[in-house]
Amino acid sequence: MQNPFFSIIVPNYNNEQYLAQALQSIKNQTFNNYELILIDDGSKGTDGYPNSQTIFNSVFGTNSNHIFIKSVNNGVSSARNKGLDSAKGTIILFLDADDYYLPDYLTELHTELTQYEDQLNCTMFIANDGIMFRTENDVDTPFNKPMIEQRAKHNSILKELVFFSAPAPLLIIPRVLIDNTRFNLGLFIGEEPQLMLDIYFNFKHKYNTKINVKPLFSKGLMYRKHANSITTIDDGSNIRERTNYKVIYKNVISNPYSTIIEKIVAKIGFYRYSIDPMDGPWHKYSRKALTLIAKVITGWYL
Repeated sequence: MQNPFFSIIVPNYNNEQYLAQALQSIKNQTFNNYELILIDDGSKGTDGYPNSQTIFNSVFGTNSNHIFIKSVNNGVSSARNKGLDSAKGTIILFLDADDYYLPDYLTELHTELTQYEDQLNCTMFIANDGIMFRTENDVDTPFNKPMIEQRAKHNSILKELVFFSAPAPLLIIPRVLIDNTRFNLGLFIGEEPQLMLDIYFNFKHKYNTKINVKPLFSKGLMYRKHANSITTIDDGSNIRERTNYKVIYKNVISNPYSTIIEKIVAKIGFYRYSIDPMDGPWHKYSRKALTLIAKVITGWYL
């Protein structure tokens, strides 16, 4: 049997109220050469909603070619890794259980990716035109800004080191590049850029050449923020974010395969996230200045 073109990995933990919409949006795709891998990460369920396996069966049936995995709760990175272990598709996609696709999303992605058919063994892709919206009291309100600003200009791992702005649903990665690379279980925030960097350096070590990072412009990824979103929960000082990103930068600095420029940009990033913007306006402007310096270096280098 021929492998699917897309493997769509959907982890779920306590998002049953949105899960049916996410799964139905996959089933409604006009492009159907895909497999769905749903991982229940020890979800405790949502009051008033069926459990994730019941929702999965109601949308895709019990004799589906798609995959349902029941797991104990080990976090989203562990759940995604279980999906990667089972994936057979040419292209790996990640969809969170509270997000969804518009019907032509996979068709548009496939059309775009065929333009890079001869580069799928050396290129990672990032969706550029996701639509971010907020759900409050069952009302969806789109944000007035693009999901990722200036993403079209990002074409290297260096710029990812500066911006760190690609959550998992925006990643579009050929399975051949992922190989045995997996999400870092020690990171609560920033696991996506760490995955990209690990893929990048593993490839560089193996083939002594760089991976490309290209934007795609298919419309139809609907990215939801709500009160229980990980990216919404914040203690005001972004302590978890700063701690995790510092770990990522230290990994780049110590990596024997990173270039001098990559180490410099990583050191700037490390110092940037060592500054707490809540300490006052001077600290806030210091972070902005370091970001500007990193942008200038990457712009000059590229």
